[in-house]
Formats: sequence, structure tokens, C-alpha cells
Amino acid sequence: MATDLDRPASARNREAPGVHSIDHFAFTVPDLTEAKTFYAEFGLDVRETGSGLDLHTFGHAHRWATIREGSRKRLDYLSFGVFENDLPKFRDRLAALGVALIDPPYPAASNGLWFRNPDGLAIELQVAEKCSPDEMAQFDGSYLFEHADPRQGFHPEWKSSIFNYGRNEVRAFLLSSGMFWLDEFHVDALRVDAVASMLYLDYSRKQGEWIPNEHGGRENLDAISFLRLLNES
Repeated sequence: MATDLDRPASARNREAPGVHSIDHFAFTVPDLTEAKTFYAEFGLDVRETGSGLDLHTFGHAHRWATIREGSRKRLDYLSFGVFENDLPKFRDRLAALGVALIDPPYPAASNGLWFRNPDGLAIELQVAEKCSPDEMAQFDGSYLFEHADPRQGFHPEWKSSIFNYGRNEVRAFLLSSGMFWLDEFHVDALRVDAVASMLYLDYSRKQGEWIPNEHGGRENLDAISFLRLLNES
């Protein structure tokens, strides 16, 4: 019997939830040291954790893999990103399919739903990360923190707004937020995520979907200026 999932995306119920991205997966190998050497030389950013290794790319910071050491090779789980307002719809869909939710099988922070597929593999649906000023979009009725033109102010991959780094209001807000964490909580450093999307105006955009800078280039000069200011502050 054909289901909604068997139909092409254009024919599915547009109210049905959809997965935003494949964000994370974990697997187990017998020799963690060998894996660390291989993936580091292969070209990934390998970071040691308390339970194993995290493999990060140098492009998309929200997607990574975890490696654990164990007696046999296996895939441990898959993590998919979904939008927050779709999470209740996924819960209802899983219930309708007779799929029971489970507790997170691994000790990690989770803001989503866990269940198992028919083969027993653990699956996570987690809220997709957004590095955006969505909560402040049109804060005073105007485009105060973000660009008005969607070619500059809307991220097509993450479906979120983009800060206008050339505005004093944005610089003041971001700098004061960073200084608060340094001064009040005494953190050692600040990590800026998804930097590539800040630096390049054509990031995740096709020809005609972005506006060149004043010199005709693809570099976001305002974002570069802000990052320099942040480092110097």
C-alpha cells in the first residue's frame, strides 16, 4: 500500500513535517587511535572528547560525526535536524505509525525526539540550529537587526534571517553579549560558529541570489570588519 512517504515531495501534504538536514551520526570502531590518525590525515578536524572522538568538517559546523571505541564496528545512531515548529507534527506522525519514543540511548544533551527504526537503529529528531536574529526580526517594525533585501538578509539553507553586520545596533548587541559572558561568567574564549556563511555573500546561493560588495566581490566586508572588531575587543 502506498503511503505519503512513497509519493514525490511535490505531491505530499504540504502541512506534513519534513526533515531539514542530516546533522550527526555516531559509529563504533575497534581501534580509536587508528581512526584518529586516519581521519586527521584525511582532512577532518578531529577533536577528542570524554567518550571518543568528534569529526568536524571545516565548512558546516552544525554537522559532525562521533566515533566510539568498541569490540566491533557498528553504526550507533543517526540524528536529523527538523524545525522547532515541526517537532509536534513529527511526534503525532510517529504515534500514528505506531512508533514508540525512547529515552536517549547515549549520554548527550538532546532537544528532540528519539525512536528506533525497523532495524533497531536509534534515530534522533533534533531542532535544527539557527544562528540568526529571528527573535529580533523587525524588532521595532523595521529591519533593525537584519537586511531588508532577502538576497542579503535571508539564509536559504537554514531558512533564517541574517544579521546586518554593518549596523551599529547589531555590532553593539553582539559585542555587549560577548563581553557579558567574558566579564560575568569568566569564560576563557568565545567560539563563532558557521563563519563561512558570514564571510561570503554567495554562501549557499546561486547566481543572481546574492548582491556583490562595493568592489564587486563575494566577501562580506561588514562581517569581516565585525569579526576583526570582536577579536580586538
